[in-house]
Amino acid sequence: MKPMVFVPVTPGEVRPLRSGDDLAAGSAYAATREFREHFDYAADADEDADYAAQVFASLRCVIEGLDRCVLAVEVDRLPASEGAIEFGEVAAPVVRWQKVRAIFVDDPASRPGIRAYAATAAGRALAEVWSDDAAVRLTLDHDLLWFDPTELDQALVGLDDR
Repeated sequence: MKPMVFVPVTPGEVRPLRSGDDLAAGSAYAATREFREHFDYAADADEDADYAAQVFASLRCVIEGLDRCVLAVEVDRLPASEGAIEFGEVAAPVVRWQKVRAIFVDDPASRPGIRAYAATAAGRALAEVWSDDAAVRLTLDHDLLWFDPTELDQALVGLDDR
């Protein structure tokens, strides 16, 4: 199985991607060695570590005041760590639609609460947001919905289209 990178995106970024444009993502998250060490993930805990990296990618959306929309992208090898490396931040790969394996978005019923929290998290560092009990509760209480890439239009319904 190839490694996965989780890329926070907006609907306005992902639609052209499906049409054949490449996305030079602004940030990306992955279960890197540093990330696994920081959160004490065992070598055989790939699925759990990937889930956590996806959560941090979704929090990047919240910090930027966006609805949570994250692409799971298959890569040949993990990009270099950079930025908040303890949270799995990596150099953003060029994303091509054929490498997108899943789209994760909030349940429509969760969006009002997440948008309200986003107003308090805007501009803060990921480490600061993660130390906030409200952010941890948000991620525990509001799992992202999984969509196959062929379901992009359905996944994006109701998201802020920035």
